[in-house]
Amino acid sequence: MLNGVRVPESKVGRSARIGVNNGREKRWRFFVKGTAWVSR
Repeated sequence: MLNGVRVPESKVGRSARIGVNNGREKRWRFFVKGTAWVSR
């Protein structure tokens, strides 16, 4: 992540973690909006 490509904050999505019971309400799943690699 430190050496990766910078993504504008407006393109970063956040959602609840999937398949985790503890801390499920935390929005700690980050992804690039509009990418084909995001399952939901």
